[in-house]
Amino acid sequence: VCTGGVRCEKASGYLVKKGFKNVYQLHGGMHRYMEKFGNKDFLGKLYVFDGRVVAGGEGEHEVVGKCYECGDKTEFYTNCKNDMCHKHLLVCNNCKGDREDFYCSACVAANTKTTV
Repeated sequence: VCTGGVRCEKASGYLVKKGFKNVYQLHGGMHRYMEKFGNKDFLGKLYVFDGRVVAGGEGEHEVVGKCYECGDKTEFYTNCKNDMCHKHLLVCNNCKGDREDFYCSACVAANTKTTV
């Protein structure tokens, strides 16, 4: 499955060309599924590749993401502060506060190596 059905369409065609027989895809992707069924049998929100970052999960839903800093449940993303990275990190409101200086573990490790 994929968000809107485009990548899974391409991937399923590729798999069929490679000889796989039992290839299925979710028509319209998870976005269409969530439009039709809401959060039925789906936990959390759907990560999307546009400005929304997450979609779905309207109303009552289970939050399944964990804060990068403290481990509490969250569904809010911030970017790694490294301009060459900008990896999305889940950070809860308590940890985020007014901070804008979150770095992913790879960037922290790289920075530590260069400053030691």
